[in-house]
Order: sequence, then C-alpha cells, then structure tokens
Amino acid sequence: MAGLQRNDHGGVLAALTLVNAGGVGEPERIELPAGQLLFEQGDEGDVAYVVESGEIHLLRERAEGGEALVQRAGPGYYFGELAPLFGMHRTATARAAVDSVVNSFTPHDLRSVMTRTAALPDSREA
Repeated sequence: MAGLQRNDHGGVLAALTLVNAGGVGEPERIELPAGQLLFEQGDEGDVAYVVESGEIHLLRERAEGGEALVQRAGPGYYFGELAPLFGMHRTATARAAVDSVVNSFTPHDLRSVMTRTAALPDSREA
C-alpha cells in the first residue's frame, strides 16, 4: 500500500502525540481483538490510523474472490490516510492479525506531523 510508512524520527505515534499536546485534538484509542475488522475496502473514511501495538493486516479483495495480503502494519506504522486526505473510499480492508491497539487521527493532524517531521534533520547524517 503506497502510503504506509514509518517515521524514522521517533515514530509517527510519538509525533502525533506531540501535535495533539498542542491542542489539535485527541486521538481515539481503539482496542481490537485478533480477527476484528477496523474498516472494509470501499468504506468511506475520515481518519487515518497509527498502530500502537499488535499488527494490522491490510487486505484487498481479489476479482476472482478471496483476499490478498497487501501489507502488515506493526507498531509505529500509519495506514488508511488515502481516504481522508483525498476523499477516496478505503482501498483495502484493515483487520487485526493479533490483539492490537490503534489510534485514529484526522487529516489535519497527519498534515501537521508530515510538515514538522519533513523539517527535522535526518538523524542518520549525524
């Protein structure tokens, strides 16, 4: 999935927590037992998610039936940003592979973090 990324500057979740500490808004913390769906391909979406713990599988429906695993998202990874950022429907289904916790964030929160972390020096250059 194209937008799935990990922040090398201490984690997306930590960065979003800092943004929220500045009064942007509180994330919703969602606990998912293994096997529970977070959203389905084709759903409308107004928030993105960051994995706090566990693992989320992102799956796409196959034309011939069944599902294909597109990505595994573990702690620190964000996903589901395409729908809220671009007004699209969900391009994949998100299901907890194991007991997991995710936090939801608005497009505004994500944009704030992307802008802030893009301006940070790369710690690998030091």
